[in-house]
Amino acid sequence: MRRKRVIRVVLWGVKGVLLAVCLGALTLWLLSSIGDGLTFTRASVPDGEVAPFRGIRAECAAGRVLIEWYTGEIDSRHDPRQAEMWRAHLRLNQGWRRAESFSPPFWWLFEDERSRFGGFARYATVTRSRALRLTSRDVNAPLWAVALITGFWPVSSMWLAVRRRLRTDRRLVAGQCPVCGYDLRATPERCPECSTVPAAETPA
Repeated sequence: MRRKRVIRVVLWGVKGVLLAVCLGALTLWLLSSIGDGLTFTRASVPDGEVAPFRGIRAECAAGRVLIEWYTGEIDSRHDPRQAEMWRAHLRLNQGWRRAESFSPPFWWLFEDERSRFGGFARYATVTRSRALRLTSRDVNAPLWAVALITGFWPVSSMWLAVRRRLRTDRRLVAGQCPVCGYDLRATPERCPECSTVPAAETPA
């Protein structure tokens, strides 16, 4: 019994997280559809002649979300000035900042169309120069779809829970078993059909 309760609590915790993601996606969808978007970037920027780095970027623009993972290497041996420009670019673009909203977003316009699937897309990009070697992998999707996917399970679970509670209340008021609906007017202490004790099922 305790194990079932723990599993139920864990499942409702997961549903709560998914519902929060759903509400966040809906909010960002509305904000980025009618105005500017948001961008979050976090990358390591070590010093040195040949400096490897890695990072992640998330951007919301024009009702869509882009998530990009990238790794690279800055090489200052051949072009120190260009390498330092790339280092400064990585340092300046850390954290949250406002992004201009394009419709469709600029990264949707210039990427390879062959990797699109419906409203979703996946890209892999390789950049090579004397000062920079960069490999990035991107996925993007419409925010309304993210909200729909993450919100379906928790919203449907809450709707079913409310429906069960209302059905239980109606059966108790009508003198029926809250579990199977058997008429308990002759045996109000225990249901002869499923052995349910109605008092244990009465809502607090």
